[in-house]
Amino acid sequence: MTTALVAALAVAIGLAIGFAVGVIGRRVFASRRLETAESRAAMVVADAEREAETKVRQALVEVKEEI
Repeated sequence: MTTALVAALAVAIGLAIGFAVGVIGRRVFASRRLETAESRAAMVVADAEREAETKVRQALVEVKEEI
């Protein structure tokens, strides 16, 4: 094989490996970002549920006081 062919083959292999690493890295990053977003969304929902329960309790206390 000639030197140019070996160099071209090495470049092609390097590009293929780099592309694969980039694709895998992007998927991992996106997956982690999705997990973070889902976690934050769950926290927001839990906080909203607690706040709603508190308001319901307060309303019940006010109604009982009026009676």
